[in-house]
Amino acid sequence: MLRGNIASSFIQLLVDWLAEQGEQPQAWLGISQPPAGELSRIDVNDWQSMLQRVSSGLGKPELGLLIGSRFGLREAGLLGYMASCCATMAEACLRLSQFEHLVYNVNPLKIVTDASHVTLQWGVDNGRPGPLVDECAIAGLVAFCKSLGGDQVTPDYVCFVNSAPVDVQPYERFFGCTVEFHQALSIIRYPMAAMASPIATANATLREALDHKARSLLVRLPTQGEPVPGLYRALQDAIAAGTPALESVAERLLTSGRSLQRSLQGAGTGFQKELDKVRLALAQQHLKEGSATVQEIAWMLAYNDHSAFVHAFRRMTGMPPQAWRSQDTSVFQST
Repeated sequence: MLRGNIASSFIQLLVDWLAEQGEQPQAWLGISQPPAGELSRIDVNDWQSMLQRVSSGLGKPELGLLIGSRFGLREAGLLGYMASCCATMAEACLRLSQFEHLVYNVNPLKIVTDASHVTLQWGVDNGRPGPLVDECAIAGLVAFCKSLGGDQVTPDYVCFVNSAPVDVQPYERFFGCTVEFHQALSIIRYPMAAMASPIATANATLREALDHKARSLLVRLPTQGEPVPGLYRALQDAIAAGTPALESVAERLLTSGRSLQRSLQGAGTGFQKELDKVRLALAQQHLKEGSATVQEIAWMLAYNDHSAFVHAFRRMTGMPPQAWRSQDTSVFQST
């Protein structure tokens, strides 16, 4: 049994494709429409069964490519919104690595860079979903990247962990590069030049405004309560960059993760406690201003998803974010 889930927007693409073929989605999938909602999910095992049923029944071995090729900004939902605000494809890929599971939560994505390439790779830690699921997801990501940066954002190498199909030409035509199979990892490799491609919908004003709001709050934090000098600014900068991990924050303080952890323990606190503290202060500021949705705030604070933010906020304040909006309190004022 596989572990994981995918966004219901993938199912909507399959429903629409079946309708275009003159088929009844209910007869093939057991549903006429996928569950509604930004965070609606379907178990990857159910998705695998749906794809296999339609592929076999209609004689479409390349079904994964057909459905994945339709995946764009609208289907990506919140992730599409986040990526479209980025300045370059490289920045969008960083967001993708952090929030991939908003649309595909099976095997985790790892991004590897060198002087000439950016490589996106997936292992089989949570199982092997099979060719149709993998091909749909990877074709969807390639289509998504093109919708952001244009046709110049084309990979120069793609490979899959699965066995080769009878005919590889449809794959090479779609991806526009060499495609290999039966590899240790599934990979999409982009030339570094493609990752430098600008995103036409980049919203620098929005990014600057959000950064300004966060930084203005940070300036007001009482530095005399800082367990490590410069910690609050380093935490805020790491949150804004989408990488609020121990090592990332330590680098901003010109130290190691181990040394930072020791310093925090010596001050009677810990990294997660201080990260929560800064995140809560930033969340409260955004909620007071009232212009951002809870989902947008979750993104701005680099939470993995909307529910993780709501859970953390409730744990720290005793109430969900929406209920707190009318409150006038701050963690840094009350401690």
